[in-house]
This record gives sequence, structure tokens and C-alpha cells, in this order.
Amino acid sequence: KVNVLYIAAGLTQDMKSINNYLNLVKKHFETISNKKVIFKIILDNINSKIFAGNLKNSDIIYLAGGDTQKLINFFKKNKLAPELKKTWQKGKLIVGNSAGALALAKTGISLYREPKKYLGIDVIKKFIPVVHYDSTKNSALENILDKKSSTKSLRISENEAYVLWGKQVIKINNLFSF
Repeated sequence: KVNVLYIAAGLTQDMKSINNYLNLVKKHFETISNKKVIFKIILDNINSKIFAGNLKNSDIIYLAGGDTQKLINFFKKNKLAPELKKTWQKGKLIVGNSAGALALAKTGISLYREPKKYLGIDVIKKFIPVVHYDSTKNSALENILDKKSSTKSLRISENEAYVLWGKQVIKINNLFSF
């Protein structure tokens, strides 16, 4: 079996919609892993010690998309960033989807609708994730990037993902749509 800690604190949909989406994600995970997948969902406030235990007992940590600032505020308010950072440094697999990728970063940029820069929880420092990227938005991206920074941007289009696993950053193309 595979234990997935699904951090959905940035989602704004109702529980029925969240559960429908989770069932699709679960089926996909089970198809590609050929194992039973168990989800533990975190939607709101949690004690940092309980969170640390959840991280320890999970094989994969998945930060869902949604409202980026809401997700960042969840981590900061509950003082969870240090535990997540320690978990990543120990080599756990962490997936950030859209707002989840931005929340993990020191700085991240969303090109969804209007370009917006976010200050995340500082787990990722080596690159600036740019989510909802497509080449038609290059000029908007160049306007929002800090010209003085030597940190490279990692441009993530709608059909791509980057997975953090230990010290590796793995790019996945042509994602399965469900």
C-alpha cells in the first residue's frame, strides 16, 4: 500500500467536489503504482506534532492546488513549514500541484489569469516555480521576474509537473488527464 498525505488547505470547493476529485486521483495513483492507496486529508488547522507524525507515516506528501495565499497562510499560521522542510531533506517524495508548488517555494509565480508573485514557506530555494506557464505569457513573466536575482525560474505548463524527491527535481511531461 501507499500512504498519501493530501494537504488540501488551499481548496475552496465543497467537500463533495473535493471527494470526487480525490477519488479520481486515488484511482490514478493505484493504476500507476499497482498498489492500494490510502489518503489522509488535511483541510484546516492541525497541531505541528500531529502534522509531523502524519508526515512520518506517509510515503508521499501531496500539496493540492487552489487558493495559493490560503495554503501559504495555513502553513505559516500552524507553524508547519519546518516539519515539511525536514521531511523533504530526509528524502520524502513531495508533490506540489499549482498552488502547492508555489507554497513550497521561497518565491513562486502564477500565470493563471493575471501574473502574480507569491512568497511561500521557503522549502524550495534553488528555483522559482512558474505555474500555468505557456510561451504566449513570456513578456508578462519577464515583467514580474526579479532581474537582479540569479535564481532560475522553472516553467511548469499545464501538462507538466515537477516532483521533489530528496535532492532531485524530476520533470514529468504529458501528464495523464482525469
